[in-house]
Amino acid sequence: MTNLDAAVRAARANGADVIVAPFNDPMGRDAIVQWPGGLNMQLYWHATTPDYAKLQTIPENRVYVSPDRADAFIRSLSDSPAGL
Repeated sequence: MTNLDAAVRAARANGADVIVAPFNDPMGRDAIVQWPGGLNMQLYWHATTPDYAKLQTIPENRVYVSPDRADAFIRSLSDSPAGL
């Protein structure tokens, strides 16, 4: 993403709670939002290009959402602009 503040506003407008307000870190800026259903997501923007070693395995990316909140979670992500 190129504008963390706009991404946080868009997430909030689509039902997310801001758990950790945007803050500066050594590489850029971060924020943490929670989508309906309880999924926490870190949003970040790097001002400095990261220099990480190549991944040796594929990271775990499972998401568990309660059946009671699944529709609200899917709707909140479906309504978000690209990039969230």
